[in-house]
Amino acid sequence: MEIKRTIYIQFFKGIELNTINQMTQLVLEQIRKGIERFVFLMSSPGGNVFAGLSAYNFLKGIPVEVITHNYGSVDSIAAILFCAGSKRLCVPHARFNLL
Repeated sequence: MEIKRTIYIQFFKGIELNTINQMTQLVLEQIRKGIERFVFLMSSPGGNVFAGLSAYNFLKGIPVEVITHNYGSVDSIAAILFCAGSKRLCVPHARFNLL
């Protein structure tokens, strides 16, 4: 059984250009350090559509495994970002709101 080097990232923020820039920089730094799997623990009210789509494309394009896990409420554009995971998980009381 292959064990991948994994990092867990809490993303309990709104989707804005600055929060997505911080996230992408962190991910790139960790890839350079040899991390092979990212687990995003998410709870977000959504936010900027451009930033959310850019983050989705970024996560789909990196050469590592991405898992997303809804830990509360994933709303609006954050639901699209949640879909970037090759595996998508959620706690039983999680909420998705696309309006």
